[in-house]
Amino acid sequence: MIGSHYPLYLLPSIFICAGYSLRRVSSSEALNLSRYMLAVTALMILVLSPISPMSKYVNDGGQLLWYPRPFALTEETRSTHEMLNLVPGDSAVLTQNHIFPHVSGRLNAYVVPISDFSPGQAELIEEYLDVLIDECEYVLLDLREIDEWTSYTHRRVASNGSFGIQAFTDSVVLFRRGAETSPDTARQLEHRVYHACREMHIGVGVAVPDSSSDVGKVALSPRGSAQGFLIYGPYVYMTEGVYDVSFRIQVSQPWEGYVGTFEVTCDQGRQLLTKRALYGYEFPSPEWREMRLLLSLDGPKELVEFRLRTAGAADVRIDRIEVNRTDLRPGTTASTITFNYVDLLVDEGELTDDYILRHLPAEDEVFWYGPYHGLPLGDYDVTFYLKAILSGASDNGTLVTLDACYGEGRHVVSSRDVTWDDLEDSGLMNGWSAITVNVTVNSPEAVLELRGLHTSGGCELYLGHILVEQRLDETG
Repeated sequence: MIGSHYPLYLLPSIFICAGYSLRRVSSSEALNLSRYMLAVTALMILVLSPISPMSKYVNDGGQLLWYPRPFALTEETRSTHEMLNLVPGDSAVLTQNHIFPHVSGRLNAYVVPISDFSPGQAELIEEYLDVLIDECEYVLLDLREIDEWTSYTHRRVASNGSFGIQAFTDSVVLFRRGAETSPDTARQLEHRVYHACREMHIGVGVAVPDSSSDVGKVALSPRGSAQGFLIYGPYVYMTEGVYDVSFRIQVSQPWEGYVGTFEVTCDQGRQLLTKRALYGYEFPSPEWREMRLLLSLDGPKELVEFRLRTAGAADVRIDRIEVNRTDLRPGTTASTITFNYVDLLVDEGELTDDYILRHLPAEDEVFWYGPYHGLPLGDYDVTFYLKAILSGASDNGTLVTLDACYGEGRHVVSSRDVTWDDLEDSGLMNGWSAITVNVTVNSPEAVLELRGLHTSGGCELYLGHILVEQRLDETG
């Protein structure tokens, strides 16, 4: 492929051969040939050089050039150079292959391996990197260029109490031995906005004009489209802390069932940090809504991804995701999370076509149970989204008992009997109601179970999802 450095070894031989060839022709022919050679060389440079804007169009969507894009001095590149300037010239530094040329002039500069190794060799490379980390005062990593050994290096340095974060951007982080990650450093990126049609990637959807968006476009997943991720990205670096995450979303079509799930992940999607299920009954009108959740990170996370998974059951539009750092402490604050048919177990009931749990009129001991989820100590609002349809004469008794427990039901921490009077209009669609139960977790070993018990025989009962939010005072 053109642009790879391997053909460059041939250039001296080609140049010498061209000189000998010109000696064997007449001076006029040599002059004409030289002009042709100069014109072709200039054209090749103009079309294929990585510093030429034309190379972008030659290689757009193709495999002609080895380098993927022309050179561009972005804000991220400028920030990386500023971080390099923070590293003293006589300090030992460990970095990646594409940054290494900027520090290779110093005596103690080391590079993270870029090759794949066999399992036996991998153990040696881990030991080798551990030695380098112990010898270095600085570690500079660009997490846009993530691979196995960059990820390993980041995990080892981030968990090493000897290092702290001196500076970071959305994707580049500089660790320094002996430094403490101060609040001022952690607040470098207090407020971030990621627009669906600018900073994010669009999957099973399209960009459509929308005058209410700051960028004039939003991402749309039309009803009937394939299930999958409408948007995903931007794969950023985030430090320990608690973040207020909001996303601007619009759901149309008269659909009360499962719409999709907003997820936050890291480590290339392998670790789920939190999720928020979305149901049509939460959107009684086709207006833009700001949905919010808390994201609690107990340490630095690489390649943090925000993504919206859609079910293709309704028109779903998303404009932007906004992230604000709070003053709350991650050790005592839990992320907002939801549970639905994916997480809960059904004893007496069924799953409808719109992914809602349904219990037919019958007096049963257990409707649902689960999800066996651990939470930090504290007070929580657990909201059950329920709907009941009367099947005969009026039922003035208990429709279902909601409880929260742990230890296989031996320790009940909260319980509430739900009657018809509780199912009042709460601004949701088609008779859906939000019933909140206050739950206090006072045991660090508690694995929480949320159950629906003692159902009534006089109505059909539906459960959409359960929302768990920590109750915080004004000081956090």
